[in-house]
Order: sequence, then C-alpha cells, then structure tokens
Amino acid sequence: MFDSGAVLGYVTPWNSHGYDVAQMFNSKFSLISPVWLQLLPKSKKGGRFTLGGLQDVDPGWIRNVRGSSTKIVPRVLFDHWTGRDFMGLFQDKKERLEVAQLLTDTLEEQDFDGLVLEVWSQLGGQARSEISEGHMDRLTLLWFLFETNCSAFLAFKTSVTHKFAQ
Repeated sequence: MFDSGAVLGYVTPWNSHGYDVAQMFNSKFSLISPVWLQLLPKSKKGGRFTLGGLQDVDPGWIRNVRGSSTKIVPRVLFDHWTGRDFMGLFQDKKERLEVAQLLTDTLEEQDFDGLVLEVWSQLGGQARSEISEGHMDRLTLLWFLFETNCSAFLAFKTSVTHKFAQ
C-alpha cells in the first residue's frame, strides 16, 4: 500500500526522454519503475522460469536516479503467459517458491529496491473468470517470500481493483 503522497512513475526503454525526466525530477518521485523485465513461463518440457530484459538494466542510470527518497522498483511483466500458466502458478506452491526465489535473487544481484508485478494486462480476457481473489492472494504470497528489505507492488487495472473491492 502506498503511503499518502507516494508517486510511482514508469520509465519505458522505447521513450529515452523518460529516463532523462526521471533523472532530472527524481526528487518528485517516491518510486521509479523502469519497464525492463519479463518473467517467462516454464518451457513445456519441464524447464525453468526465466527472467528476460536484464540486458536493459543500466546501473549508472540507477545510481543517478536513486535518491534518499527515490526507490528503483522495475516492472516485471508476465510475458507469454497463458491462463493455464497462471493457474499452474496459483495452484502449485513449488512453482510460486521457484518464481519467488528467481525474483529475490534478481533483486539482490541488481540492487533493486523492489518490484512492480504486472499480471492483469497479460490476461487479455483469458481465464479472468477462473481467477478469483483467492488466487490473487496466493500470488501476493510472493511478497512475503522476499526475505529482503525490498518493496513489492501488484499492479491492477482500475476495473479489476473495483471488482475486488466490492
């Protein structure tokens, strides 16, 4: 949950001007979320979850933007996931632990302050009726698995947030 007055700004690789704005006005943001990372599902033949986009991480830019009150919390997109992939994650504790470990390792290796997980935009209408608030509670267990001083945020579309608030 955001503190009163917290401001989250997204920075996208396809708009380099956003990097400059974030750097110039970093004191105006509580959290900057570069759109760098993609969590890819396991391959069909029993592979591992993988995290793409690490080649876009810019440690120099992070040092320049991070201030005493500005945290770097890259967005993690669940890329190429199907409804079945999400259901597997929600239903299988071992998969949740594997994803949590991958994300935790990345947080520590890259010296990020946290992550923004974006799930709903990837569903595009598929499996929404199957995914209940209870399933989302299982996904939020990822937050508690981070044994670091990092922050984690789950991004929702307004209509989805409104539905769960009822």
